[in-house]
Amino acid sequence: RFRKFIRNQLIDIFASMGFEVFEGTEIETDYYNFTALNTPQDHPARDMQDTFWLDNGQVLKTQTSAAQNKILKKYAPPIRAIFPGRCFRNEDIDASHENTFFQLEGVIVDKDVSVGNLIYL
Repeated sequence: RFRKFIRNQLIDIFASMGFEVFEGTEIETDYYNFTALNTPQDHPARDMQDTFWLDNGQVLKTQTSAAQNKILKKYAPPIRAIFPGRCFRNEDIDASHENTFFQLEGVIVDKDVSVGNLIYL
């Protein structure tokens, strides 16, 4: 309950600042989860011990970044978007970490945007 409360508060805060909310799918393709994010083929994040690979070659998304390329392809700038969602990491080798966690990230694409704009927000 507390996690859902915090999640909803964060979404409300960003929505009040004009961010659109896009929740991606929990099952992703290798392309959107890794390749489109410039993750090299030999990167450790692609290993079976770090990622839940499904029999069909898809993955349980390891990061909310997987939704960014889809949204940036679909909508033209200017855009303010956040991507909240559950992410999954195969953490069998490290019992101090959860294998399912909530992540929220955002992106702003517009003219004359800088880190100063993010600080102002």
